[in-house]
Amino acid sequence: MLQRTGQQRVGAASDVYTGSTIGATASTGAMIVYSGSCTNVGTCTATATTAGDANHALSSAVATAQITKADATVVVTPYVKEYDGQPHTATVTSISGVNGETVATVGAVTLSTTPTNVGTYSTDSWSFTGAANYNDIAATVITNTIKDTTAPVFTSLSTNAPTLWPPNHKMVAVTVSALASDLVGVSSLKIINVTSSEPDNGLGDGDTAGDIVITGPLSVNLRAERAGKGNGRIYTITVEARDAAGNASTKTCTVFVPKSQGK
Repeated sequence: MLQRTGQQRVGAASDVYTGSTIGATASTGAMIVYSGSCTNVGTCTATATTAGDANHALSSAVATAQITKADATVVVTPYVKEYDGQPHTATVTSISGVNGETVATVGAVTLSTTPTNVGTYSTDSWSFTGAANYNDIAATVITNTIKDTTAPVFTSLSTNAPTLWPPNHKMVAVTVSALASDLVGVSSLKIINVTSSEPDNGLGDGDTAGDIVITGPLSVNLRAERAGKGNGRIYTITVEARDAAGNASTKTCTVFVPKSQGK
């Protein structure tokens, strides 16, 4: 008896990883057996076999398909932080696979830097190393910012001459001693203004104009002078402390020209 050889056909299409098993198509009545990597990235082999009968011999066919890596969805959030002297990193907000996988099976993010100091870091970046089923993501640039909005705090402010005596209309060199603290450091301390409680001129005999001359960052010449009919003169010196980020604070101290030694 003459048997006919069956013409078996099988097909399997390559695809990107989805977490589902690749399916193959074959001739009616064929049994398909899968081998290799048919769910994860790799090569899947589908073998279709049809049993013989009285008129047909057993037949089989083989097809292969490739599962290629998928793209993960990765969200990294840059930061704007207030300076606190500690290193900071961007936040890995989410790592999502195509089939609900957990982070560990999708891949890992690497952050390029962990800045500490005040500044705008516009060349920071992150990259992603995909696990077996996911593509890598090359370095992606982000901008991180550490800012300082806190002004310096004065810890002391005084002068070497809190009282000027005698009121002989002479200029007296006054030196201010100032200390301030700041998280990022104080960049400057200086006198920014000096005022008098009395007019500069016109107070009576011997009164001389030009009573205030700032001579340096923390030095000023003040005239030892006051109105004869008043209660004494008060010079108010305003000192500014500024930090490297441009934040500034002020504080005042006074120099007194008394009416008399009994004040």
